Amino acid sequence: MVRRIGRIPHTYLQNEEAKNAIIAATGNSQIHTYTLDLSLQADVKRFAKDISGKFSKIHYLINNSGISGLGKRTMTKDGYESIISTNYLGTDCDHISKYVVSE
Repeated sequence: MVRRIGRIPHTYLQNEEAKNAIIAATGNSQIHTYTLDLSLQADVKRFAKDISGKFSKIHYLINNSGISGLGKRTMTKDGYESIISTNYLGTDCDHISKYVVSE
């Protein structure tokens, strides 16, 4: 996928480590990594704004995050249940998806 397309923003906890591994495996230096908290809509909006200014379109967005089994019900600052907010609302929103192009 990376060899074929070229630019892929990637969200990952250890950004530089992931970026360097992808570059080493593919030889593609056009890898971009970002850190954000998918449970917070403000952070998702900030990320969308950041990438909209840098890319006219994104072919793939790799989201390497998610949570489960917290042991108790927890709520985000936005008032959503943490698992739903992180795994669903934060990854499937118009703020980001309008920049991702389907081929």
